[in-house]
Amino acid sequence: MLEVDIDNIDQGVKLPGVFATNPITGEELPVYVTSYVQGEYGTGAVMGVPFHDERDCAFALANGLKLVQVVRQDEETGEETTLVNSGEQFNGMGVKQGATAIVEELKKL
Repeated sequence: MLEVDIDNIDQGVKLPGVFATNPITGEELPVYVTSYVQGEYGTGAVMGVPFHDERDCAFALANGLKLVQVVRQDEETGEETTLVNSGEQFNGMGVKQGATAIVEELKKL
């Protein structure tokens, strides 16, 4: 049995043999428990997006996880413009259009 000091796990504890599957890409992802996730955010499980969030990035780097860019930014404005690495059918879509299309696909699944 895995024992975890719940008050001291900011860097996370990987749950051995436990994976989540990205329903869009089919990629298996490791599952971690950490104390840095804000309790009022989400309804139980929270997905981190390390390439686009400073805290998630620090967590990923501390745990040797890969950083995957999923939104391209306009070099001049810094505005998030286009989905990349987000599943073949969504790559190239604008952020709002892509988000809507992904939600619709998830509802179907």
